Amino acid sequence: MPNSNCPIKIAVLLSGGVDSSVALRLLHAAGHSCTAFYLKIWFQEDFENFWSQCPWEDDLKYAKAVCNQVDVPLEVVHLTDEYWDKVVSYLIEEYKCGRTPNPDVLCNTRIKFGAFMDAISKMDFDYVASGHYAKVVHTDTNENNALSFLELSKDMLKDQTYFLSYLSQAQLKRLVLPLGCIPKNEVRKLARKFDLPNQDRKDSQGICFLGKIKFSEFVGRHIGEKEGIILEAETGDFLGSHRGFWFYTIGQRQGLKLAGGPWYVVEKDVENNVVFVSRNYYSVDKRRRSFHVGSFRWISGSPPRNLNQLKCKVRHGPDFYNCTLHLELTENGTEIGTVQLPEDDQGLAAGQFAAFYEEQVCVGSGVILESWDDNGFPVCEKAREIAKLEDKSKLGKPVKIKPKPEDCLRNSVMILWCQKHIQATMEGTADDFEGELKELREVFNSGKTREASWRRAQLKGILSLLKERESDIFKALHQDLGKHQVEAYRDEIGTVAKSANYALGNLKKWMSSKRAKLPLASFPSSGKLVQEPLGVVLIISSWNFPFGLSFEPIIGAIAAGNVVILKPSELAPTCSSVLVDIIHNYLDNTAIRVVVGGPHVDENLLRHRFDKIFFTGGARVGQAVMTAAARNLTPVTLELGGKCPAVVDFISSSWDRKIAVKRIIWAKFGVCAGQACIGIDYIVTPKEFASTLVELLKKYINESFGYNPKDTNSMAKIINKKHFARLKGLLDEPGVKSCIVYGGVAEEHKLFIEPTVLLDPPLDSTIMKEEIFGPLLPIITLGTIEDSIEFINTRPKPLAIYGFTNNANLQHKMIRETSSGSVTFNDAVVQYATDTLPFGGVGGSGFGRYHGKYSFECFSHEKAVMVRGYLIDFGFRYPPWNDKKLQLLKSGLRYDYIKLVLIKLGLKSKA
Repeated sequence: MPNSNCPIKIAVLLSGGVDSSVALRLLHAAGHSCTAFYLKIWFQEDFENFWSQCPWEDDLKYAKAVCNQVDVPLEVVHLTDEYWDKVVSYLIEEYKCGRTPNPDVLCNTRIKFGAFMDAISKMDFDYVASGHYAKVVHTDTNENNALSFLELSKDMLKDQTYFLSYLSQAQLKRLVLPLGCIPKNEVRKLARKFDLPNQDRKDSQGICFLGKIKFSEFVGRHIGEKEGIILEAETGDFLGSHRGFWFYTIGQRQGLKLAGGPWYVVEKDVENNVVFVSRNYYSVDKRRRSFHVGSFRWISGSPPRNLNQLKCKVRHGPDFYNCTLHLELTENGTEIGTVQLPEDDQGLAAGQFAAFYEEQVCVGSGVILESWDDNGFPVCEKAREIAKLEDKSKLGKPVKIKPKPEDCLRNSVMILWCQKHIQATMEGTADDFEGELKELREVFNSGKTREASWRRAQLKGILSLLKERESDIFKALHQDLGKHQVEAYRDEIGTVAKSANYALGNLKKWMSSKRAKLPLASFPSSGKLVQEPLGVVLIISSWNFPFGLSFEPIIGAIAAGNVVILKPSELAPTCSSVLVDIIHNYLDNTAIRVVVGGPHVDENLLRHRFDKIFFTGGARVGQAVMTAAARNLTPVTLELGGKCPAVVDFISSSWDRKIAVKRIIWAKFGVCAGQACIGIDYIVTPKEFASTLVELLKKYINESFGYNPKDTNSMAKIINKKHFARLKGLLDEPGVKSCIVYGGVAEEHKLFIEPTVLLDPPLDSTIMKEEIFGPLLPIITLGTIEDSIEFINTRPKPLAIYGFTNNANLQHKMIRETSSGSVTFNDAVVQYATDTLPFGGVGGSGFGRYHGKYSFECFSHEKAVMVRGYLIDFGFRYPPWNDKKLQLLKSGLRYDYIKLVLIKLGLKSKA
């Protein structure tokens, strides 16, 4: 904000969203004279018939409500013609030329801070403000020649300098961005503090001013369709047809509708309307780290002085590249730049913008002209000749696409390896997977998976498959486990998407080396810690969360740069089949593979050498995994389980009781029907509180699952008849059945057991000695709540301990005097979904940890790197030995440099 002791007259662009509304309220609260403006443009009318009501009506309604709260005038500005002439027409022409323009950059430059500023030029406003996440620094508002600077937002994930990078100095001088110093979460808090009518409104994800309209609809409506052919770049094979090259961008995977993929668009022949595709888009020989840029606009008016120390963004987001820029003048006097990146970026597309930065300052941007360098993606001569054919009907029918040589997988088949491999596995031979492992190791040794661009692409692939194959995942989870789609989304899709997004947002920081402090005695020297991937990783996942427990470690392994073999559980066959299908179609199959089958497949895999094994499951199989890993000295992470207790104190507040009991019920019965290693296994509580607790459990179980839970479809089923019989056996054991105080109904034909509560079953019964892993909840009563600590400590270390108490002393004792993977107070299971807390066990509940950064570390080696110079050397480190050298070594290793010097000078004899 410019320094001024007087109120400033500001025109505030108000979209109806939270960000611009908070910006308006901050400026108004600062005492400035504000007028709000809502921009109404062509696109809303043009697509009016696509929706039951105009898409801008809600926006305008919220904008008016925000202004009415503080009596700020609101004006609607019509920029229909301007938007068409300056943005839409340009977009259409660019797409016709085969390029991929960025409408958001153009919209800011030509409309919001272009045509709009022109429209209000006679209204004597000092500044124009918006809700963009960026900072504008005005050096001296009293001097006409003083420069204004565009700086990065405090919230790097939301930073929008990329979208503003094409602004001119004249535009920037009139701009105020109040949210540049405020992170997004604080903006949401301010919205609640201001009690804004739109405080809970979701952020817009659409392209500037297009709103809900799909971009393909925009292209189809204004350019039309024209059938063309799709050719394989390497072979020239005719694979199929398309609607028009303008519907496709370089690097696009979706919408091609080709079997045997994944396929990617690698080039377009604009003149002949041909799209070239390849399955080798991410091959290491397809370099994409050099590109040309034109149409520069430098915010200061001239290029930066040091072009060899710039940073570059080639798309909106938190990631930068260090880069060099070489500028040349063409014969007609235009400026063309060559940008060199330190690594490949497979998403470069002509027509997009490249924004350049000096540290925190955005210095300007230009338009990407072309993006393959000299070693770029080769389209064979045969393919180019076919593209030039005038009569393409002579090509006949598209060729039948063959699977890639390294893939024996078909989408309809549940297994990755062909039948002869499966037969060999059943016979127990030792070299079944040797060929596949050799291929994976070659891919890893090629360096492809170490590239940040590859890691990002795979993480984005996970997000795509979760979104696009959501219905298939829902159906598979319902088929195998009877999970309702809300539970399925909460526990498997939503949490995985959250983790993938978190990894994408932090990947650059995780991959960066860290400087290590070295002692003065090593001068001159430097030290750092470098993260490196482990290599070929085996992940064996469990059946109870078949997608979540597969993708959570895969995210860590990919982020760390490894190649992966996933072995899902055979007990959830439909989910395993879907995992095979979606991973094959969305991720890089040269580096990430799935193999399914029974225990014999696990045994066979474990005969081979891996660089890391990650296992989720029971302790018995975990022991076998460790034994096998020991033969090759392979590091192992074991995520096991155990009996996780919930310590429920006497809770006096009726509200606290209600919330505590509902959370206990959810954590026991609402998470895969109790088939969760991190779920509550049993409760310990004071005897005086037991009857109250039982009645509360009955009440809220009925409220959550109904009086006939099997008909509400709100609880999962038991995985199979074997596990059903095991759980039924726990209840039928002598002395246990009589302890049932609620539930107990079990229907084998439906594999369903209703929520069951037991009071004080015998402590030597199986239900109190083994992990229950089902919807049976024993309550053990004790004399005092403090006795719970001794009770827990006499049993194996659990994966988690839950304490429902407001007693700070008890909480402190539970933390200090018990041992477990985690401790959570006044809730349960939620720690699993927290990216900033590690998840893992201790002792018999497992070892190793993952989630968030800890997943990256789980699959990485932190390598120590030290570099020394030759300037200084200490002779006392070398023989022949004498007492003086011993004293010098003693003082040196104690870092007592003063005494070392004194001994060296002969002024002291002992260290």
